[in-house]
Amino acid sequence: MDSKTEKEIVIKRLKEKGYLLTSQREYILNLIIKNDRHLTIKDICNLVEDPTIGQSTVYRAIKLFLSLDILRKINFGENDYYELSLENKHNHHHLICSECGKIIEVGFDYLDELENKVYEDYGFVVKNHTLRFCGICKECTMKRSDDAKT
Repeated sequence: MDSKTEKEIVIKRLKEKGYLLTSQREYILNLIIKNDRHLTIKDICNLVEDPTIGQSTVYRAIKLFLSLDILRKINFGENDYYELSLENKHNHHHLICSECGKIIEVGFDYLDELENKVYEDYGFVVKNHTLRFCGICKECTMKRSDDAKT
């Protein structure tokens, strides 16, 4: 999905609930869209270069975006991270490197078959799920290997 389409969805969701895409909200949204990674609220605050946008404005915008399903909050241990949540689909899976903290999104939903089995066996309709793998990313593994050689 491109950033133009993402903005159109955000504007539609805001209007449906009686909100406007103010310049401050648009600025914060652009920061999130532009940074193709998971961000903590502290990360977002640190990225703001506009002196007219304070921390409280960022917190209010994030809270609003969460309530309108524009953003999704994901907890990876010590921190809450935020990512766009504009498509009506399951959460995707994450690989989290315990060395460098990198978060890698896994696009394929490996649990579809399990969800079908849960429905067949229990009559339980899974609406969503989360799955995260913690370990060491390829780059950190290679770095460890290089360090061991020296």
